[in-house]
Amino acid sequence: GYVFLPISLAIGALTYSGLSTLLAVTASCLVMIGRMQRDTLRMRGVQLTASPFGAAHDVVVGAWPALVGALLSFAISAARFRKELRSRRVSKS
Repeated sequence: GYVFLPISLAIGALTYSGLSTLLAVTASCLVMIGRMQRDTLRMRGVQLTASPFGAAHDVVVGAWPALVGALLSFAISAARFRKELRSRRVSKS
């Protein structure tokens, strides 16, 4: 669980190489936090928040194939988030 957050931050600090490190560590920490959520809607929301950081990292380091994968993953995740949000609104009615 949460024990991996300081480990990720420490590894980022020890291997720091500028903006790419900040983006990668931010994305990975947000994904870890998202995976620890019990509510799937909250999990999807936190992980969607991580997507721009991961995509920006791919741009900064020139990982174009990874960027295509990140954008596709973001699109699928956003669609699932929207579907779940709609289903929760309908169930409350």
